[in-house]
Amino acid sequence: MTDMEFKKTDLLLLLIVSLGILLFDMGLFKNLGYYLANDDWLEHMSYHRFFRQSVLNDGQFPLWCPYFGGGYPIFSYPSFPALNPLILITLLFGEVIALKLDILLAGLICAIGTYCLARYALKCSRIAAAFATGLVVFSNWLPLRVLEGNFTEFWFFLFPLLLYLFVRSREDYRYRIAAAVYFSFALMSASISYAVFVFFLVMLTTVNIIFDGRRLNAGKEIRNLFLIVGLSLVYGMVKILPMLELLSINSRASGPYPLGSFSFEGFGYILYSVYGRIGLLQALLCIAALIFIRRDTLKWLSIFIVCVFIAATYNSPVDLSALLSHLPVFRSIQQGGWEKYFDFFLLLLPALLCGRALTFFSERIKAKRLRYIFVGIMFIFGPVLLFSRNVGLQQEVFAEPLPRIEKAANLYHVKGVGMPRDELRTPLSLGYFNLLRGVGTIDFYTELPIGEYAACRYFVDTKNNVYENRAYRGEVYCLDKANSAQIDFIKPNTIGLKLNIKKPGKVVINQNYSRYWQCDGVRIENHQGLLALDVKDTGAYLLRLSYRPVSFYIGLFITCIAFLLTLVCSLKKRSYRRR
Repeated sequence: MTDMEFKKTDLLLLLIVSLGILLFDMGLFKNLGYYLANDDWLEHMSYHRFFRQSVLNDGQFPLWCPYFGGGYPIFSYPSFPALNPLILITLLFGEVIALKLDILLAGLICAIGTYCLARYALKCSRIAAAFATGLVVFSNWLPLRVLEGNFTEFWFFLFPLLLYLFVRSREDYRYRIAAAVYFSFALMSASISYAVFVFFLVMLTTVNIIFDGRRLNAGKEIRNLFLIVGLSLVYGMVKILPMLELLSINSRASGPYPLGSFSFEGFGYILYSVYGRIGLLQALLCIAALIFIRRDTLKWLSIFIVCVFIAATYNSPVDLSALLSHLPVFRSIQQGGWEKYFDFFLLLLPALLCGRALTFFSERIKAKRLRYIFVGIMFIFGPVLLFSRNVGLQQEVFAEPLPRIEKAANLYHVKGVGMPRDELRTPLSLGYFNLLRGVGTIDFYTELPIGEYAACRYFVDTKNNVYENRAYRGEVYCLDKANSAQIDFIKPNTIGLKLNIKKPGKVVINQNYSRYWQCDGVRIENHQGLLALDVKDTGAYLLRLSYRPVSFYIGLFITCIAFLLTLVCSLKKRSYRRR
């Protein structure tokens, strides 16, 4: 197979696969306005809800969230999707429908990326590329992530397109820029996944140099890798700098790496999961590929073996994850998380090898009728069987209608009693439902809690009973009883106060203190972890506070300059090539 140009046949095959994905994901939209009662799922719904509410209702791009933790630098949170291009869907349709559409789009993008990768990188025939694509998109990988609520992991389904762009970038600088831009969006939305992607690209570059070193320029390969990763980091500075600042407060360290001993059952389970994902016939096809076409598949096999060893952790004969755990970002992977972050590669790589093997064997069957029968059997026991086996996984997932929520008159905070923050809690203590009613949740679901000094108005116990907090003094109060204050408005990045000051003193706002809050002509202080204003002027007047994080604006400046320079250089290069 020498013709790698994209033609109408490719579009037709991708269209057929896309129609299959639409049918595969119809269960997501069976009850369009229903949600999945899962703590992780509700966490991401709250982020999307808050972003939509901030932009459409408050007219602000959210940097601070007054509803979470008594005030939280929400833009800095690694999983907050403000810079994810798919957030536009949330603005249009709301968080419940948008997250379902995101899953559908992930499948479609994965289909395009896997098909192009199989065609270009492994030189698969068109029908074999469609075969490999079907093995990936109709597997149980993404449906199980939906059931578990691991929404950020859906970025792995977007990885094949990045890998395709990276492979093409070795020859064409336009793909290099596209890969860096696409890569930067992964950085802005899923930081640990980004680090795993970088590691995979490092492995691919290494095996390219090892296996194709004679005809490749090793220096050029390494420069290409560093350029793409470096550009993506510069493009992502608007997210990186605020995120690093948040991580300096809470590093999300997972603690000492858990030690263990080799377990054949644990190691074998990882390999068995590959068979479970793609089926017995496809597993045999992979083995046949390794036997008969080693030259074309050996480097992909070597990467697969490394991923198996990392996913198995200390259950493998050599624990490679113990080495990675010493690196930044990787040290944040929790116990049991290594399989989760390398599991997708244990699906993608065998699927690509199956596509290459199908190309090899079908080309050696001279009789067209026998070739069609062979390919048909492979499809029936491959993508078609996976489709029929896994299509039901998403049929009854979204079974909960959104409850009718009565809006609170003013913002106040609640706090759960006897309930961990990382579980499905009672309705009145759950961050997402509280956000719908305009109420803050002190102990909201996050992996990066910071100092939570704001006082709650009510406590909520495990039976959903509500108890008043006697120490609560209001959302704003004056330390001198001669003065009075009340909230005029609270928006993501601004707070308005109505003051009646008879004598100079302090006004305390029931929001966590941050040095980035500013108020013209008034000094802002830290009062026992809360925002406090040292007011001097007497009389009745209004004050406005603004949240202006320096790290965000510096990062935004670097990102904008980087994109501008890239655009200018691209235009100059295109003009030079035309001459």
